[in-house]
Amino acid sequence: MFCEKCGKENPAEAKFCEECGAVFEPVAAEEAPAQSAPTENPVQGAFENVKAAIGGADDKIVKIGIVAGAVAVVLILLAIFGAFKPASLKALQKFNKAGLSGNAKAYYSVLWSPYTEQYSWEKDEKDEAIEEMKEDLQDAKTERKEDGTKLTFKNYKVTKKYKKSEVNKITDYVEEHWDYDVDEYKLQAVQVVKCTRVEKEDGDTDSDTQEAVMIKVKGKWYVDTRLSSLGKNGIKNSILKAED
Repeated sequence: MFCEKCGKENPAEAKFCEECGAVFEPVAAEEAPAQSAPTENPVQGAFENVKAAIGGADDKIVKIGIVAGAVAVVLILLAIFGAFKPASLKALQKFNKAGLSGNAKAYYSVLWSPYTEQYSWEKDEKDEAIEEMKEDLQDAKTERKEDGTKLTFKNYKVTKKYKKSEVNKITDYVEEHWDYDVDEYKLQAVQVVKCTRVEKEDGDTDSDTQEAVMIKVKGKWYVDTRLSSLGKNGIKNSILKAED
């Protein structure tokens, strides 16, 4: 260290000049730049929190637990949204699925039949009708297989919900025209559900829109083939607009 007054060289730790006695000012230590706190990784932070909550378990176990929790959330959401699917729509899905698979019993369970002669609710006649239907569905399934035809149904949607006054008119119509027993089998609701029928064969794809008239009787939804043959427009023109 050199004295600023006389230029004498002094030891580095000297507090005053050995030559002239000048007092040396202490040199302030150079402050180190403050270091910023490391940025926390939110994912890693959550991982460490879960790990700490279960007593410092093995990393692999913690990761498996997090994945399982995420899967559970997805399944719950799917269940919730599935629960809001209209019952009439689900009934038509069951009807079409049973028809494609050849399951006559399931097919028959959603086919409205109490007032249809060939599908009587008498047990012996019902069993016979199911067997006949089973043969028809299996024959159709075999024919599609031989032809290399793949048939699917998708894009289900409820397109019409009839008002109570309209349901009453429909009830009067089926009672008059089809000997429908409205006292025993009261129409609680009527809806129209449409879907897209897709047929693939030899690389070609054909699709069309089909609609079914669904009726609710005793709390259960059925496909009504007779009303379906009228369709939404037929019901509108032949039933709802008809003069009393």
